[in-house]
Amino acid sequence: MNSSIKQFCQSFTIPCGFTDEESQVYTNAAMTDILEMTAESSQVLDVFHAHEEVMRDKKLPLSLLSTLPGGDKPSPQPWRFDFLPRFDEKNVYQGAFFMPSPSCFYRCLNISKVSHLIPLI
Repeated sequence: MNSSIKQFCQSFTIPCGFTDEESQVYTNAAMTDILEMTAESSQVLDVFHAHEEVMRDKKLPLSLLSTLPGGDKPSPQPWRFDFLPRFDEKNVYQGAFFMPSPSCFYRCLNISKVSHLIPLI
């Protein structure tokens, strides 16, 4: 991945990350805090990698709803993770940009007690 994209990601104050064409993950500090673990051991990223080939081949975004527990909070905050594929000018897959957003809707439904990931393809 080129260094300008890495610098771009690191400069964001909102949580975000990128993957490169070889599925190597790069996140900023805010994203690492949300994952509450290293990017290499994140279950969210494991599910992304399992669906990455479909996203790449069909050129479609992927969204995941995560209700996995994390940190010292008694009830985890559900997060929606959106993965957007990136392609170069020759339409060759370059990786994905991803960012989370809090899922207030699912928190209100109180499904946050269930610990799992739901692909929203």
